[in-house]
Amino acid sequence: MNTIKNIIKEVAEEYKPEVTDVEIKEWESNFSSSVYSNVKFDSVDGKPSIRLYKGYSGIEATWSGVMLFESDNNIKWSFSIQNGIFVEAKIKLTDTIINTIENLYSFYDNWKNEWLKVLSVPEAEGVIQENKRTIGNIIKESSNRMIILAGLRK
Repeated sequence: MNTIKNIIKEVAEEYKPEVTDVEIKEWESNFSSSVYSNVKFDSVDGKPSIRLYKGYSGIEATWSGVMLFESDNNIKWSFSIQNGIFVEAKIKLTDTIINTIENLYSFYDNWKNEWLKVLSVPEAEGVIQENKRTIGNIIKESSNRMIILAGLRK
């Protein structure tokens, strides 16, 4: 017999947020056009490195890649909602590189704010911000929760 704690845990595990292929392509395209075009986005097990988490310990989104410049210069970057932006660079400082770093930081700020909107539910208002992602998840969560509570699935 499922306890309430087990049901909550099962429901929480079942509804981990996922980024869609369309969203990934949009982010990659926006990055290439607004930060730097010669970029290689990291992948994990053959999947793009944008990762989302929403659970008991809070929310998190991460993404990473490397921008390739001439003469083997590069900037490895990593975005995290909780930890900020990190860069590891092998570069010769030029106006172009400095401008690219400024664009990277601006892009990160927008990226972070967009994922915060998607992953957050404003507690003060108690209202879920409606968008395609939340509407779909609400419908899916409600129907699956009813199936679990009715005892049709463990």
